Amino acid sequence: MSSGIEVYSPTGELYMDGTGRYGRVVDVFQPNLGTGSSTYLNVAEESLDFAYFQGDSQVLTVWKSGQTINWRLDDAYNAAAFSGSRLLVVVAF
Repeated sequence: MSSGIEVYSPTGELYMDGTGRYGRVVDVFQPNLGTGSSTYLNVAEESLDFAYFQGDSQVLTVWKSGQTINWRLDDAYNAAAFSGSRLLVVVAF
């Protein structure tokens, strides 16, 4: 038997179907402005993913390799469009 939660509006419109798989946050941090990595041995490779939000006027490239999230500074020039703080959110599904 399956289980979950569904949330409906007063008019009967489905807002959220909680019967599927949802990600869990594994880590949240500001990566350093340079080259770095973080390995998550307790998360299966196929479940590991991330969301990266550019910030601090610097361009970082972020990618996944196995159970490791890597990043590197790709552009030493300032990009004014990237305001605010950079943030890397690591998730598992």
